[in-house]
Amino acid sequence: MPLPVYLINLPHHAERKAHADAQLRRCGLLDAVVFSGGVYGRELSAGEVERLYDARANARRFPKQLTPGEIGCYASHLGCWQAIAAAGAPMALVIEDDVCLDADLAELARDIGAAGIGFDMIKLIGRPRESVLRRVARIGSRELIDYLRPPSWTGAYLVSREGAAKLAQARARFFRAVDVDLRFWWEVDAAFRLYGLVPYPAQHAHFASVLGTRPPSPYGVLRRRWLQLSSKLGYELNVLLRAAAKLARGRRR
Repeated sequence: MPLPVYLINLPHHAERKAHADAQLRRCGLLDAVVFSGGVYGRELSAGEVERLYDARANARRFPKQLTPGEIGCYASHLGCWQAIAAAGAPMALVIEDDVCLDADLAELARDIGAAGIGFDMIKLIGRPRESVLRRVARIGSRELIDYLRPPSWTGAYLVSREGAAKLAQARARFFRAVDVDLRFWWEVDAAFRLYGLVPYPAQHAHFASVLGTRPPSPYGVLRRRWLQLSSKLGYELNVLLRAAAKLARGRRR
């Protein structure tokens, strides 16, 4: 089955769409696009925002309010997950319209499928040097890695149908920006299989951000700092505990 491609692109961003089409064409994936679109956060009604965005959880657990652009971005990814979970393909490629793709991306996806590696999500873009917990498999000249601390980038990734279903169910309402939220993978599923393929076959292009300017925080300085500190400490504790559990399971095998 061909690899379905979901392209996140706002309809009025013609230059970005042309760039993304050119990137997919060089990978031989332009004809595999099954969805091209996105959610423009500023056009959502108050009721639609309420249905998607949990402002109370944001106030309790995240030090920054989301901009309309961030809400729209998350809603775009959520729509892709819902569609992928409902479709028949075992995995799909999701890309944002501001990435550059290596020409062998389709071949890499085929190799991953042929290797029979179970995964929920594989990030295809990230930092030059990653925080690696362990190496999972060799994919051609690249390595599939299990992160210690995943990068907070969502420009390109493979997601399995099972992984998309988990994400769509767990994040039907969200309170963090999507790139940050995926770093908290255990909130989706304690056994969520989030990997990276390095060297990454996708990189950011030089387009200006469309996420918008963050509004002034309604919280006081002390509350913001407490949320920042408690979120960071909770994250680091979970990272270490879950890394230890993964390594312990690996030794028992």
